[in-house]
Amino acid sequence: MKSPKNLSYHAYAALITAFLMFTNIGNATAEEKLCIEVTVEHSAGIFEEEGHDEHECQGEKITHIEFQTKKTGRAGAQLEETQLPDVSVQWYAKAFSRVTYTLRVWVEE
Repeated sequence: MKSPKNLSYHAYAALITAFLMFTNIGNATAEEKLCIEVTVEHSAGIFEEEGHDEHECQGEKITHIEFQTKKTGRAGAQLEETQLPDVSVQWYAKAFSRVTYTLRVWVEE
């Protein structure tokens, strides 16, 4: 496979590695299972709300994670812990705000 002329060897190698990790072609022999699939919504009234949600998952190792957020107002959520058996999400919602996150975690069996 020829590399594009405008990419250095290292940039091309990094691009191929990222593609293989994203598509999971490198682990084609590993058996995967969907361990966590949740959609969670948090909202705040007049006072700020914050916290973290823990989601338990059993497996050998995490193969990939999908994490999406949708918010209104001043709110947010982010992955806090990604070590098995727990995956946790830290979230906050300022006054009259809302955050919804969807978390999907696949593990190697």
